[in-house]
Amino acid sequence: MGASMKGRLRVFFRKILVCSCVTLLSGCVVASFSEGKPLPAERIEKIQIGDTTKTQILDWFGAPVGFSDSSSVESLLGDYELQPEDVLELPFADALVFRFTRGRLRARYLLVYVDAEVQVDAETLVVFFDRDDRVLYYGYSGALDAEEEAENEE
Repeated sequence: MGASMKGRLRVFFRKILVCSCVTLLSGCVVASFSEGKPLPAERIEKIQIGDTTKTQILDWFGAPVGFSDSSSVESLLGDYELQPEDVLELPFADALVFRFTRGRLRARYLLVYVDAEVQVDAETLVVFFDRDDRVLYYGYSGALDAEEEAENEE
């Protein structure tokens, strides 16, 4: 084999080695997560101040993620997993918080170049009750707000 042929083979194998390293050091990552249950818009629209009861709210949305005095209640309960019917017995449950959070990560990397996109959506519903366990008032932020903003921009 001549010297020029050996030189070409070395260059060829170096190219294969470099391509293999680039391939091994590149890739993509896709991940998603969610916490809580989705808050159905049709049920939020059914909430009537003075008429809807705490029992109905719990039937529609399940166990809340927080209470009016959440730090006290959460420290008492520790890691106890609540059921909707358990909430009716809690002394501080005059305001309930329901939340749904969803996120997605997409990333591509090639040696030292990284392109990443993170998207997080959250919905929160806070419902306050009077002494008769009827809805006194409530607030919602989330997907419906985003739709309204989009309509207002047009």
